[in-house]
Amino acid sequence: MGILLRIVEWIGKGVSGGRYTCGIQRLAGVVVLVSLLSLCLSAALTEVEGNPASRLASIEALVDHGRWRIDDSVFLYVTVDKVQMEDGFYSSKPPLMAAAGAVCYQALSSLTGLSFEHNQRLVVALLRIAMQVLPFLCGLVLAGRFSAARLQQERVWLWGFLSLAMGTFLFGYSATINNHTLASLLVLASLIGTLRLGEERSAGWWLYLGTGLVTCGAVVLDFGAALFALGAAIYLVVRVRRPVCLWFFLGAALPALVHFHLTYRLTGSLLPFYGQDGLYDYPGSYWNRPRDFDALTEPGWVYAFHTLVGHHGLFSMTPLFCWSIPGIVTLMKSPTRKGEGWLIGTVCTATVAVYILLGPRNYGGTAMGMRWLFVLVPLLWYSALVHADRTVLSPRLWTLFKVSVGLGMVHALAALTGPWAVSPWNWLLRWLGLGSVPPYRRWLPG
Repeated sequence: MGILLRIVEWIGKGVSGGRYTCGIQRLAGVVVLVSLLSLCLSAALTEVEGNPASRLASIEALVDHGRWRIDDSVFLYVTVDKVQMEDGFYSSKPPLMAAAGAVCYQALSSLTGLSFEHNQRLVVALLRIAMQVLPFLCGLVLAGRFSAARLQQERVWLWGFLSLAMGTFLFGYSATINNHTLASLLVLASLIGTLRLGEERSAGWWLYLGTGLVTCGAVVLDFGAALFALGAAIYLVVRVRRPVCLWFFLGAALPALVHFHLTYRLTGSLLPFYGQDGLYDYPGSYWNRPRDFDALTEPGWVYAFHTLVGHHGLFSMTPLFCWSIPGIVTLMKSPTRKGEGWLIGTVCTATVAVYILLGPRNYGGTAMGMRWLFVLVPLLWYSALVHADRTVLSPRLWTLFKVSVGLGMVHALAALTGPWAVSPWNWLLRWLGLGSVPPYRRWLPG
């Protein structure tokens, strides 16, 4: 028992930077262990769904068959995210993440002899832990130390840390193979680096290089991070105004070059398969007769409603983010952090607007939460904590803050059981007549 207590204290001290009392550090250590255990159990027990199966098919094809074509993969008929070329089927996903996963699978196969063909469940679980759970754990350490350095109230820090560890969809999706959580973690790292560079004019070139690397890395994993990358670049140029900023753009060029190189070799174009016309049109393709969310024809205002506060709502499914709006205003009014407020506020507003106005109106398909907006989680999380920390919350408001964290945990835990499904919140709204899939649109005509 004494050894376990020491481990908990060591973890808590690591994620808090040793800035808070021993009791707070112990609680933080418990949060990390519970989060890690939950993710590992989910990684081992949940089935492979269609979206991650597309990337797993490419990983298997690269290592076991030496090619990108997935015709011989055990996941071929699990996924609908595939296209047909003259020589066979290919995953429609951008290739960078699959290439990185193939490195992990090759190492695992070489060391243990495990394979998808004979040990599918175990291999999938180990890849989930290596590619998703461990990066999430690193993100918790980064977020914990970053927020501890910027927040004064230890209760705000603890509840904020709990919310990121178990109360957002980054937790719910970190036990399944996906690009959104990894991109969001890179946005977190970029935010930390960007804000530090804006404050420390004497920072070394290596920090600019690393910040550029993770910033563009987020974009090539999830194109929804593009507006954040643009905002971060403008923020640095305006704040620093020194030639050393060139290292940021050099770092950003590296993942971009790798992405375009792999994409061109695979598709013969700089566009991934899903960006090219006609490749989904083949006999038996799901996309010839899409169903449910993929077949919606809603008016724009209904889509905006559900994206923000409805069945996939950014604010309804993670209520903590309701505190982000006053948090952004708080930052904008601060004489020393005004730039942070404008960066976060502009990027969040523009990204949400682009997806609502220009994106495909299917809510990311059958999935819990608005997964295309996960790249905004670090920005909204940080600004929400800023408001709670800078404002003297009354007992009622503080209780409301904790309730918002708790409700987010309910949705995140539901996603942990399998995020590629209709959420309980979505089912509830359908029952009330507020869903999107017919006939559940009684109260929202159109």
